Amino acid sequence: MYFMLQNKNGEQIIIEIFGLQKAGKTTLLRELKDDGKNVLDWEKVSLKRKFLLFFRHFLLNPLVTIYFLYKMNSNWLRMGHLELKDYFIIFKMRNSYFVSALAKYEYLKGLNGEVFVDEYLLQSLFMILQTKSSEEEIRKLINKLPLGNGIIIVEESRRKRYDRLDRVKNPATLLDQEFKRKWIENCEFNYEIIKKILMEIYKMESYIPNK
Repeated sequence: MYFMLQNKNGEQIIIEIFGLQKAGKTTLLRELKDDGKNVLDWEKVSLKRKFLLFFRHFLLNPLVTIYFLYKMNSNWLRMGHLELKDYFIIFKMRNSYFVSALAKYEYLKGLNGEVFVDEYLLQSLFMILQTKSSEEEIRKLINKLPLGNGIIIVEESRRKRYDRLDRVKNPATLLDQEFKRKWIENCEFNYEIIKKILMEIYKMESYIPNK
């Protein structure tokens, strides 16, 4: 199912696709693109430009950026069987994801009109918070994010999501599977709190069941 939330007016409308892993975000984005919607094609942006965009964001927002990086790198899901190389993979994944999200924010500021984007700022909360968090902590993080004009929340049943996760063939498979399962459980816990807060901030525009 999809929930369309929106709360601002303006010439530029940034709509983030948000949801748990394998809920169907990429499929929805593909459908939007097929329907002629303006979908951010982040792959076409060079690595050099992405780095420069992040650097610009850091210069413009040093304190907030440092705050998020501190929260992310002081919030670790620790498991006794993990080795140093495992933590390095996790560190690289989390930080590169967040750096990319901030670079996207700077890139989107230069675009006009309606733009749909995934793997963005709200989604990065799952990287920042690896452990189960309180509503107070999550609300504080959301209040510091430069949220877009709209959000589409994508949901799928737990069984279908886990079936899809078992078939994933990408760098995420490098993660320790026990760690991955625990992290996903924590994401599910935090997701319910994030969704509650978003429903307070944004006005629901529409509800669309999955096809």
